[in-house]
Amino acid sequence: MKQHTACTIGVLAAWQVYEGTTVDGYLYVLLDGIRAAAHDRNCNLLLSCGVAPPSPRRLLTPAWPVPMPDAQFVPIGPWNTDGLLVVPNRLSAERLSYVQNLIADGHPVVFAGAPELAPTVVVDNAHGLIRPLST
Repeated sequence: MKQHTACTIGVLAAWQVYEGTTVDGYLYVLLDGIRAAAHDRNCNLLLSCGVAPPSPRRLLTPAWPVPMPDAQFVPIGPWNTDGLLVVPNRLSAERLSYVQNLIADGHPVVFAGAPELAPTVVVDNAHGLIRPLST
């Protein structure tokens, strides 16, 4: 009997989290929904986001799977995922080109909350506003 292995979804949240803080409300609710959907489908998740020390000049440096001077490298990409979910905050032309190349190469990519970058899943902002954050 062939053993089924769970799929692995990579989440590229080109977001910034600061040491000593929590993930902001929008991203927290978004990641919680992604986690719940992956759990329901028996999928593994690889999550990413940039991390920086708190400072008055908080430089926004997103996490990205390609070394770039304006991004922090994270090892999440087509080599270790079955598909990527991209949260397109701070998606530069260079990063968008990388994602478009992945799509052209046949790697499944879905954007969260960016209908102009189809394929996309729509973020339910109304539900997120009234839904209490889980603990």
